[in-house]
Amino acid sequence: MSTENNTENAANVAKTNQSKANTSCSKRAIVLGFLGLLTLPVIFYYIIGSENYSNGERIGLVTQFSKRGIIFKSWEGHLNITQTGMNSADGFDFSVDRSSTQTKNTEKLLDSSATYGWKVKLIYHQTFLRNWFSSRGETNYFIDSVVVLDKGFSSHTNNVNGQMGNTNNSGKAVDTVYIVITPSDPNYHKFFKK
Repeated sequence: MSTENNTENAANVAKTNQSKANTSCSKRAIVLGFLGLLTLPVIFYYIIGSENYSNGERIGLVTQFSKRGIIFKSWEGHLNITQTGMNSADGFDFSVDRSSTQTKNTEKLLDSSATYGWKVKLIYHQTFLRNWFSSRGETNYFIDSVVVLDKGFSSHTNNVNGQMGNTNNSGKAVDTVYIVITPSDPNYHKFFKK
């Protein structure tokens, strides 16, 4: 009888140990699964995300430049894109990277270009999955450098140093406009030289 009790006790101990092992394995699986879910965004960030998703440049007039944000303050701007002197319908929204070392000089140039109407070339890079929570700026287009192309581009409208417009007598093409006139007369060929 004592042999039977010892055998039963050994069987119970084996079942208890097996049950603890199963519980330990399931806890371990849950913890590893949770850690796997936490590391998935980090894997996306380093493998799929890109700091230089695209690079490019845009030319135009900065019409809006301001510092904004609730938690993360960043400089944001809007560029009216010009082509052959004319504004296009599409604008370009951009940010100045908070983590960049050239931020102060870029901020000064962009602020001056917005204030005085300078024509500028913005050299930028676009990020992909590298601006979570808009911590670097509100857009994914970050300015790398600013090149001032024409400080007198809109001088015909700006009052600079108490003078209105271009005071020297040299002419300057400010805008290019193409006009097509089609008269209502069906015999419109008479309006053109032969």
